[in-house]
Amino acid sequence: MTTTAASNPNPNPSSKPARRASVFGSVAATAAEATTTINPLANPKGIKHECELCARPAHFVCPDCRSTYYCDKEHQTLDRTAIHGKICAILKQLRSPVAFLGSEEERKNKEREILDLRKSLLTVTRTDAQKLLFEGEFAYAIPAALQALRCAMAIYGHHSLELVPCYLLLGEASIGLRQYNQAEEYLASAKWALVKSPSSNLAVQAKLARNFGLLYHSRHQSRDAAAYLARAIFYASQHLGDPDHIHVAGAYFQLGQVFADDNKVPAATAAFGRVLGMWARWVRRLVAEASAVTAEGSTAAPVVPWSEQVANMLDAAQRAECHVMLARMAEFFASVPRYLVQVHVVAALVVAALGDKAGAHHAAEQVVALEDGRAGTVRAEPWAGLVDLVRPWAASAGAGAAT
Repeated sequence: MTTTAASNPNPNPSSKPARRASVFGSVAATAAEATTTINPLANPKGIKHECELCARPAHFVCPDCRSTYYCDKEHQTLDRTAIHGKICAILKQLRSPVAFLGSEEERKNKEREILDLRKSLLTVTRTDAQKLLFEGEFAYAIPAALQALRCAMAIYGHHSLELVPCYLLLGEASIGLRQYNQAEEYLASAKWALVKSPSSNLAVQAKLARNFGLLYHSRHQSRDAAAYLARAIFYASQHLGDPDHIHVAGAYFQLGQVFADDNKVPAATAAFGRVLGMWARWVRRLVAEASAVTAEGSTAAPVVPWSEQVANMLDAAQRAECHVMLARMAEFFASVPRYLVQVHVVAALVVAALGDKAGAHHAAEQVVALEDGRAGTVRAEPWAGLVDLVRPWAASAGAGAAT
């Protein structure tokens, strides 16, 4: 398996970079300006520089690290906007020539330093790639996932189980870009690594099954997609020891997406409702553990003492997934107040815990509007208690909500 993407990882370059740049400012414009050209024919004998994304002969080099090469400006801009801007300094340290080390101790210290840098790079690239996938930025996820795969190979070798998450990221990004042959190749590599590894675990099998579910869903093969997603739910539940764990919710959400796209509304409602229930029970448990107390009749926003647990439980990628799930379920349940209020309750509690005061205030307003418009929409636990918890936030100023 090569560690390069397809020859054109961004099939629509005119629109995607502009969207990503709106999130990260003028990174793409900066990358376009900061370009240093090279002539492949001028390379020293035996030296061949290849594009970071497609392995074609390089004509440009990053002017900052001077160790990352590209075939054209488009690939340089794509890579820098997606991930290189974050990791340029780390790559410079890893790819710069090592000075002469005279003692064994110096060599061991250098090896430990390089290993620490690579592990840090792997964490950053994998997390960012997953976050980009949840945000639907598939073209930008590919450079980050490719970098993660190279790094994992450098740390663990070419046949380690540690490569599987990277193959899955690349597979999911390829599915999103509808590059199905490439996706199947990445997923086959992941499956082969699982077969060869005696220590394959349920968590990895759950991720692989979920990716095959995404592949078949994208190909409109709903029966196969549902079967693989059901398998992902089973593996994840077994791994976590709790079928209602919030980290199982993602597979249930994807299963709901399959049913919704197949116009199976009752089944989609059941799957999405399961997701909402899982999130509600989890937050309710955190609230109970933190003994959150709000003064009766107070219009001030309550303290969110469970924010640390939420922050520790959800990394950047999982937070992005949560926002995507809530937005999609709000759209699906737009005409069903009973479920729509549940979506806004979960949204208020989660974004409050993550420090988004304005977002918590807005979601709480939606809850109050729905409850007042249809009294008793949510009266069963855990929803009743959670509605009462977020209701005061709607009366608070946006800047002071969920402090």
